[in-house]
Amino acid sequence: MRNPMGSMSIKAKVIVLIVTIAVFMGIGAVGYRKMEGIFNPKKAEPEITTTIVSRQLQTMQDLTTAKENDYGFEEFSEGNIAHVNKKKFTMFYSYEIRAGVDLAKAGIKVHDGTRTISITLPKATLQSVSVDPDSLRFFDSESSLFNGNEVTDTAEALKHAKKSAADKASKSKLLQEADKQAKQIVEKAYSPIAKANGYKVQVQLADK
Repeated sequence: MRNPMGSMSIKAKVIVLIVTIAVFMGIGAVGYRKMEGIFNPKKAEPEITTTIVSRQLQTMQDLTTAKENDYGFEEFSEGNIAHVNKKKFTMFYSYEIRAGVDLAKAGIKVHDGTRTISITLPKATLQSVSVDPDSLRFFDSESSLFNGNEVTDTAEALKHAKKSAADKASKSKLLQEADKQAKQIVEKAYSPIAKANGYKVQVQLADK
């Protein structure tokens, strides 16, 4: 059989040889990349989803971020609270109020393009108002202490005390402090997680 390379010039033979080598090199490179992908798979770029952030926030539930311990005075006249002999008296009490945010209501947006986690926290609310029953002290119009057992409706007295304490707290800076602390706590909790995955955290408070 006649060798087809025999009739070709030296120049043509060199060109054919170079092309052949190039083809085999290309095939080898493609094959190597495929094998490299199998044995050394490229790690996926870390990604944080809204669901992940939401679940983490929900594990924190109602976050108490501010607490106030104080005392108050409540004046009662005849007909407000049942009492045996006194027509008008004053009740002294101590109380504790806790304020915070419900993280289950937080708004979450994850922007993969800018690698940003945006968390919008709800406004802080009063979570609990407790009056210490043992702290109740009653005074008559002459400011003399008398036995609290003479007040026949202490449950109603406690109810009035709680309402007064809550009204006082709503007008104080307790809720503002709770908002501020909640923002700082969430930022501090999520910044390391976000940074490790190439994200940054932006925490803001809802307008209402």
